[in-house]
Amino acid sequence: MKQVRAIVYGVGLQNRIATRLMVEKGVQVVGAVNRSGPKVGKDLGILTGLGYPLGVTVSDDPATVLSTPADIVHIAVCDDMERGFPIYKQCLEHGINVLTVGSFASHPWRTSPDLTHQLDELAKAHSVTITGTGNQDFFMVNLGTLMSGVCHRLDRITHRSLSDVNKSGPEVAKLVHVGDSTDKFEASTANQLPSIYTAFWFDLLDRRETPILGKVNLG
Repeated sequence: MKQVRAIVYGVGLQNRIATRLMVEKGVQVVGAVNRSGPKVGKDLGILTGLGYPLGVTVSDDPATVLSTPADIVHIAVCDDMERGFPIYKQCLEHGINVLTVGSFASHPWRTSPDLTHQLDELAKAHSVTITGTGNQDFFMVNLGTLMSGVCHRLDRITHRSLSDVNKSGPEVAKLVHVGDSTDKFEASTANQLPSIYTAFWFDLLDRRETPILGKVNLG
């Protein structure tokens, strides 16, 4: 079986974990991209805590790294589609399959239909794929319902999900409103446009999905 060759785009906490997991599973990591700063020029293996060098130097030159023959690029830079779009586009244009843990790439046809259509067409044109992944739905939303499947009778379901974001970096801290006052949180989450944190209901009369705008309690 051909060994999978991967590039990591972003060398924050998520991709440092992803690098270790990929190496453990036999994936050959052949490139690493990060914004300019102290991580650039360092060996990815040492930076990610593998304990030995991988021979992959972190670069702030995406075009050069993406020119390296690779099967996939794993992107962990930002959550929103607006900032992620140019990165996804650049990777697809280099003919590399894209994986991203960006939260809003999990349901992009709902939250960013125009950008998603562009990426879909671009991926098809270059005969590659783009996949949004992550754990927000599987664990933060649906795990309680999934576990109820083994029950004989249900009287009540109480599901509480807690996440420790202390080591997740500024992107996640901003996403979950770390440091915001109650008033700022209320103001920023009221009447949001449809997002991954918005519930939807199915209108049986006109067969269209209709958003219910509301807030999520992150506390």
